[in-house]
Amino acid sequence: MKQSSRRSATINSKPRDIAAAILISFALFGVIEFFNEDVWIIHSILLALLGYAWCKTHAQDNGISEPPGSAVLVGILSIIGAAIYFFRISPVPAAIRSSSLVLLFAVGCIAAYLIPTFLLEWLFIR
Repeated sequence: MKQSSRRSATINSKPRDIAAAILISFALFGVIEFFNEDVWIIHSILLALLGYAWCKTHAQDNGISEPPGSAVLVGILSIIGAAIYFFRISPVPAAIRSSSLVLLFAVGCIAAYLIPTFLLEWLFIR
């Protein structure tokens, strides 16, 4: 039993690594954009690429065939695209749970962006 739970944690590590990279990018660009607001387009492109990669690796690591166009949809419309992806690959209760987690992750990303920004404002404008 222990071995199978260890295996499932390893299988999903790539999508989690990409999700961690997305979260870190929000914190990093929260700092960078405080000093230079013109880099938002770079962050947008990076998020699109990471969303695309997340969808591809999630499908591959879970041994499912990715629904056509899902990776592009996740790359372009992140939260909505991920919810549509989950509703296409899983039963409704699991899709609702997964979509709720995506929404919670988005709130965490916004917090990761705003906290450094507010701290920098407090340090430099004070």
